Amino acid sequence: VYLGGAGNVLNNLLAIGLNSNLITIANTNKLHFLNKKIRSKIKLINDNYFQDIKKVRYISGNKHIIRVDHEKKYILPNKYNSKIKNLLQKESKKSNLVIISDYNKGFLTNQNIPLILRILNKKDKKIFIDSKRSNLEIFKNVFVIKINNDEACNYFKIKDIYDKSEYKKIYDFLIKNKIKNLIVTTGKHGAVLFNNREYVYIRNYKQSEIYDVSGAGDTFLSYLVFGFMCGLDIKYSITLANHASFYAISKSGISSIKLSDL
Repeated sequence: VYLGGAGNVLNNLLAIGLNSNLITIANTNKLHFLNKKIRSKIKLINDNYFQDIKKVRYISGNKHIIRVDHEKKYILPNKYNSKIKNLLQKESKKSNLVIISDYNKGFLTNQNIPLILRILNKKDKKIFIDSKRSNLEIFKNVFVIKINNDEACNYFKIKDIYDKSEYKKIYDFLIKNKIKNLIVTTGKHGAVLFNNREYVYIRNYKQSEIYDVSGAGDTFLSYLVFGFMCGLDIKYSITLANHASFYAISKSGISSIKLSDL
């Protein structure tokens, strides 16, 4: 049993050595598998009606074949928004930077996301977003939004992220919503960085044999943040993140990548 989603981001950040905490929701009766160190880093809102999302992966040899998801649509009760606000105001005092890992599973909503961003922007926090939702424009005044190639093509209604004739749509989106950087990951090709009406292609030069892509995006996000916090600019942080995520897919299962692994 592994933590997935934002929990996997937390695992990666802790493996790197970054002191990190996670605000999330769960049924506490079902968290017995967590060790004490991880559990102490999770600032939990308990909801006994929340059904944990389970992803069952089928493996042949060392290679991932198929994944079957078991989940029930969750609608966050409004009463929990005040708890999110209080936890965020407390925990953000200890933080230099905030990651919003949004798998669009019901905890983050169109109602509480603007509230969360207002709190963080008042505190002048750098905000990194990784989101699966279709209304990315809700994330205004943030430092980074990271999405994958399919998500970018669907959102911007384009066929190819490498088609430069479509880039005006992306630049206009960034300017309108006051977003500093957009990062589009493109699998084995690397990533594309957009900011200030400019683009940079960051290529992958080291190819790994792919065993399992599970959690690669979480590894990318974690090392992107780590690189930035170490003083790298966003371009070189992406290069580091690419390297770490390619190492992750060369291993079977969800892996927390340590600095020593690289």
